Amino acid sequence: MFYQTKKVAIEYIKKTWLSWKEKFVSAWTENYLHFGNRSSSRAEGAHAKLKQYLQVSTGGFQDVTKKICLAIKHEFNEIKVKLASE
Repeated sequence: MFYQTKKVAIEYIKKTWLSWKEKFVSAWTENYLHFGNRSSSRAEGAHAKLKQYLQVSTGGFQDVTKKICLAIKHEFNEIKVKLASE
């Protein structure tokens, strides 16, 4: 019964967005090469990847610096491996 009151919104979604679902739903985006980027901008993707390495927001300067260097080295190594396998 809830959806019956939302017919206009449902029709809008069907007509406007449903045809684009493959572009933004992970069930479909996993089928395409995206180099780990799952956000709308490269900066957001880089931020998300960096947060994986930092894990906490309370680290000291030296700890954060080490983790950033580790993230860069790891990313560089991943790129080298991918290029070598092509």
